[in-house]
Amino acid sequence: MVMLARLNIAQKGLCVVAGLLAIELFIVVVLMLQLNALSQSIVKERHTVKIINTSSFYFFYTQRYIGDFFIAAFTPKNFLETDQSYNTFLPFMHRELDHLRKLVAEDRSALDQISEIEKQEARFRDYAEVLMTYNKKGPRPDEYAKLFDLYRPIFPSLYQLQRRYQELEKSAPEQTARMLDQISGFLILGFAANFIATGAGALIFINRISGRISSIAANMERFANQEALLPMEKSSDEIGQIADVFEEMAGELRSALRVEKALFFFSTDVMCSIDTRGNFIDVSPSAQEQWGHKPEDLIGQSAQVILELENFDARLLDQTMLLNQDADFVLESPLKRSDGRKIATVWAVHWSRNDGSFFACARDCTEDKRLEELVIAQESEVREAIENMPLGIVTVDKEGNIGRANEAACKLFAVSQSELTGSPIENYLLPLGGSALNLDHDSANIPTRCRIESGSQCRYGEVRLERSGNDSLLLIEDVTERVELEQMKEGFVALLGENLHAPLADVRRITANQMSRTSESDKTHSRLKRIILNIDRLLKLIDELLDFEKLGEGRLVGEMAPVLVRDLVGSAFDAVRDHAEQQKLTIKMSATDDTIYGDSHRLVQVLINLLTNAIKYSPAGTEIRIESLSHADCVELQVIDQGRGVPVHMQETIFEPFVQTAASDARRGAGTGLGLAICKQIVEHHHGSIGVRSKEGCGSTFWIKLPKELPEDKQRARGRAEVRR
Repeated sequence: MVMLARLNIAQKGLCVVAGLLAIELFIVVVLMLQLNALSQSIVKERHTVKIINTSSFYFFYTQRYIGDFFIAAFTPKNFLETDQSYNTFLPFMHRELDHLRKLVAEDRSALDQISEIEKQEARFRDYAEVLMTYNKKGPRPDEYAKLFDLYRPIFPSLYQLQRRYQELEKSAPEQTARMLDQISGFLILGFAANFIATGAGALIFINRISGRISSIAANMERFANQEALLPMEKSSDEIGQIADVFEEMAGELRSALRVEKALFFFSTDVMCSIDTRGNFIDVSPSAQEQWGHKPEDLIGQSAQVILELENFDARLLDQTMLLNQDADFVLESPLKRSDGRKIATVWAVHWSRNDGSFFACARDCTEDKRLEELVIAQESEVREAIENMPLGIVTVDKEGNIGRANEAACKLFAVSQSELTGSPIENYLLPLGGSALNLDHDSANIPTRCRIESGSQCRYGEVRLERSGNDSLLLIEDVTERVELEQMKEGFVALLGENLHAPLADVRRITANQMSRTSESDKTHSRLKRIILNIDRLLKLIDELLDFEKLGEGRLVGEMAPVLVRDLVGSAFDAVRDHAEQQKLTIKMSATDDTIYGDSHRLVQVLINLLTNAIKYSPAGTEIRIESLSHADCVELQVIDQGRGVPVHMQETIFEPFVQTAASDARRGAGTGLGLAICKQIVEHHHGSIGVRSKEGCGSTFWIKLPKELPEDKQRARGRAEVRR
């Protein structure tokens, strides 16, 4: 039964047909066996008749042969004449005897009898031929007696054989009739069994199908009446699958009905049913809050009249006349609440042709309308701002053609909007490097300085790329004045380097020679010394300005190479030790044996700058220390002094250009305000960081953190590790 329940209807029907065919096959096989037995019985009966007939012919020919022989023997005058007459029966006798022997070939006793008859007939015939050959006058009485003795056993043996087969012949019809009765009875029994099996199988098959279909139909009716479903038989056939699908569908529909009821009763939007005349059939409770009307007061009332909807009935009727099937549409109309206040509403309406009514969901969109108007106003303001902003904004498609441009871009290019639209951007923007403007994703947010083709006037712009789908958004800033200032600055720096540095160096050399010829007690000596200090300050300012300019161009830091931290600290220590001793300061150093990658000359310059600042701001008799600390992935260099410290509000800004602490704080001369800015740029070029820890009145600790490996070296090491894994 479990296996049967897993079969589908076609397989079950096939099983029923296979069972009926098996019964039919069994009946046919039994009938064939019985018919075969009957056929064998008939064949055996015919065979018996043939044996009897053949033995009768043999008996007949033997009688004629012996009779003619004795007639010839009792008629001496004809004895010689009869020699040809009785011999004519011998071939027939032999033929019938051979035929009889073949017929009883499977009957051993019959063969023995035939052999005995044949021997007796041969003895009789041999003796008769002897008599006919040597006694032409006929046999004597004693010879007659011997002949009678020779032929007498032939007929009893032959009669015994015939009688045996005649008895078989007599019993054959009875056996045939009995077998025919058995066949008839089995046919009737088989027909009855087949009829009963066919009817029972059909009834069971039909009842199981129709009964289960009736159960499904009954459950459908109970579901329509919102009653509990009856349990149905579980099966894997088509009807079972239909029952399972129906139960699942019923569960989903009931869940949907519960959700629909919940939506109807708890939705903030008003849900309602309206007939073709525009009257309410049903209204959700939210009408009380949204419209100020109780649902029961609205049922049966015209939606257009009670809510003062504009042409609501006519618009519904127009939709109804146009639609011959279920459909959905949307209507917008202002609505008057019970308190007289007008609100904007949007109605999502479903027309059901079968129900002949509308199902509508009405939403108060007053706030949405207000927000939409606000968005439109803001969009207008944004458009106006874009048009009036000083930056040029241009959209470019993937082929590099201009789509739209704001007013500022049109002014930059000195052309109209219509002339710009569809033109290649390369006609108006030419990067200073000489190559075409790169619109790839990788170039986004990287400013590109370009020359703007703006008629006869030469202008410059800084272009930033923003991606927007397949298009590019170019933000163009007019930097013509900035470029001119940079060119002036470059000229000024060149002037400092070429026209001021060398003459000042010559003046210092001449002044130093002159000072060496005067005594220290001479007033001229002190004046010359002050001149040299001022010249040194000017030369240092020029050098720092040149270094700062090189940093802006990325030319200050040279090639990176492995550097021992101990060598860096030692070089800086040796460079400032004499100066510290002149200022009556003690300087100490301690360094680790770590190796970092960098430009050793610039790193020593950074340490010297920090040590020089420490000497400048430290009181006499104090100690300055330069140390290195080894961390997991970096080396930290520290310059520690015992000066007055750096104010908290300046610990970040002190590394910006031209920022200094109070001049009164410097014990031994003022600086330019570029030293720490240059240090920060050099350290950052080495992928490191610089900072200060200080508390006013307790000294300062300037620190530098430099990686032991450069980022590209780390990436290569990580790649090698991945390959090894």
